Amino acid sequence: MLTSLERITGMPVVWKDEQVGLVEQAVADAEAHRLCGLIIRKGLRSARWCAAEDITLVGNACVLISQKPVTMPERRPSAMKQAFLANGQYAGQVTDGLLHPETLQIKAIQISPGPIHRLFGYCAYASEYRLDTEGSVVIDGLLSWEQLKSQIREEDPT
Repeated sequence: MLTSLERITGMPVVWKDEQVGLVEQAVADAEAHRLCGLIIRKGLRSARWCAAEDITLVGNACVLISQKPVTMPERRPSAMKQAFLANGQYAGQVTDGLLHPETLQIKAIQISPGPIHRLFGYCAYASEYRLDTEGSVVIDGLLSWEQLKSQIREEDPT
């Protein structure tokens, strides 16, 4: 079962049976097609960082981590922002990613053509993508939610 990067935002982060903060942002590494880490904040304190290798479990109610969050790294992957079809046509903005909670792989990205479409809940998905030299996402085609679910079922028969 996949989980949305947006859904992780706001989840409590637990280390050694203690809540160390809430997920402020889940940071994806577009080149590696995986979660890079979590930005965690508790109250008015400065943001902290938890690298993906320190995430034990992304559950339904919280995120369990194996190491105490550390200071924010100076460099982290830039966010995926715009998506283009392979022919150069603008496909929309990358608005979310679908994460496998155990492997932390990004199985698909969610793309919305614009703010009005997002307001009405319209979006499409791409399971195959790559970054171009400017950092934009290049996709071969868009999938509906049903097409994506069918494709994921075929890849993961369990």
